[in-house]
Amino acid sequence: MATLITALTESASLTEKEYIPVPPYSEEGGAVTDYQGEVRLTLPQVRRVPDWVGPTVESFVRIMQLPPNWDSYGAEPIPSAVIERAVEVLSHVMEDNSPHPSIVALSEGGLQMEWHLRDQDVEIVVSTDEPPSFYYRDQEGSAEEGLPSAAYAHLRSIIQALG
Repeated sequence: MATLITALTESASLTEKEYIPVPPYSEEGGAVTDYQGEVRLTLPQVRRVPDWVGPTVESFVRIMQLPPNWDSYGAEPIPSAVIERAVEVLSHVMEDNSPHPSIVALSEGGLQMEWHLRDQDVEIVVSTDEPPSFYYRDQEGSAEEGLPSAAYAHLRSIIQALG
């Protein structure tokens, strides 16, 4: 994953070894060509990848590699569906210059994305069997919690202010 992101920021062309294209292809999405016996995928211009993406992808990859019993108390590996939901939430609450979250695996199979900056706490929990939830504590100690899907804009402004 991190290799793909690095490649996207450095080049507009990937070899088959770096990216296996899946049909269908379109002019807007890029074109596949056979270049001297090597399949290449030409991508449209990609804007600069936000700084928070690299550390976040690395954290997700680390969590995806956790073996069974990773916590020595019988925890199962984190399901890919949990990571997909976490990425979906991040796509709604992050701006290009947002600070990256710390991502922590939870023993019951979920994960927590958290920011502890400027004497404030933001935590978003993604579990296997419940909708994602968030907790926010401001500098005065006031707290709120709820569903990120009902507060995307609010969470985006809070996270943005942490940076």
